[in-house]
Amino acid sequence: MRLWPFFFLAGALPVVALACGDVGWSEDANYKAVCVCGVGTPEEFAECLAEGWPPDPETCPADAGTVGCPGVCAPEKPAGWEGPVLVATGPAISLPACPKGTEEVVWALADPQLGPRDCPICTCGEPPGSCEFPTSWNTHAAVCQTPPAPASASFDAPANWDGTCTTANAISEGKLCGGVPCVRSLSVAPPVLVEGDCPAATEWEDPPDTSIPYGGTINEWPTIDSVAALACANDGKTSCKYASCSPEPPSSFDVCVYAAGDVECPERWAKRAVFFEEGTDKRECSACTCSPPTGGSCTVQIHVFTDSACTNEQLSPYVSSDMPAPCYDLMEGISLGSKRAEVIDRVPGVCMPQGGESTGEVEMKKPITFCCLA
Repeated sequence: MRLWPFFFLAGALPVVALACGDVGWSEDANYKAVCVCGVGTPEEFAECLAEGWPPDPETCPADAGTVGCPGVCAPEKPAGWEGPVLVATGPAISLPACPKGTEEVVWALADPQLGPRDCPICTCGEPPGSCEFPTSWNTHAAVCQTPPAPASASFDAPANWDGTCTTANAISEGKLCGGVPCVRSLSVAPPVLVEGDCPAATEWEDPPDTSIPYGGTINEWPTIDSVAALACANDGKTSCKYASCSPEPPSSFDVCVYAAGDVECPERWAKRAVFFEEGTDKRECSACTCSPPTGGSCTVQIHVFTDSACTNEQLSPYVSSDMPAPCYDLMEGISLGSKRAEVIDRVPGVCMPQGGESTGEVEMKKPITFCCLA
């Protein structure tokens, strides 16, 4: 054990020149050797006591003679660094509490491990729609054939027809077109299905038991997979009078210094980890939308009459929007005096839901670097 002689006038206070790593002993005002707490190692302090010298009352607690020097002696902190502190890292939800004699000074996250944001399921309702009655009606001077014969006369319904009885473009009996009766067959355009946008909606298929907070503070973010760091500093009540002295760490803590930013570690402090004190949750869910409707159809029944009052019916087929324009054979030269129509059925189109996906990520801010004794 190295001895550190001190020479001073009787009655003067002792001059303590010990540094971390030195043997923990000095001399009191009466030139008697004493064991100094807060420097050296517990083993060296025990060796000092074994020599028969008492604990220094200026630096040691009352029970120092039985428990040894309190704490550990760390290297002097480098310029620009804070500490030394005790640092525990691991799952945020199971970090230990600060040891007795210390208090929390830093709590930071390495990565909150939030993953994608929980988003609802997008669904699409039925599109609003209507069935427009056919307005294009043409007669042919020949029977129905493929390809169809040229139109001979128009039996068109009025624009924006509502299906009620109309005599628009009536054709009289025996009317000739090119020297032959205009009417031998009749072709009708299919009705037109008009549909609007499907209404988008959201629903939860299986809401999570514990929702991940959206926004909030970094302290609300940790999940079971989050990794965090807890730094504990001397609370000022522990009898450790040296800045480079840290309380004795439990096995789950390291002795470290720390500095703001993502920086390299100083010499002798080789165990490095970067955590963050702030963050912005920029995760969002994309808006729910719906594709244009497809697969819809509507069916109407048309009625053709020889008179003008829609009473003497000659033809009453069903015509659907998803079929080609049908053609119907008629008696040659028959009169076409009126017509009407009604909607029989409408099958709504189907829209595919889009959106409802998690976008963005958590942006971590204010990095802090911990450098610990290996």
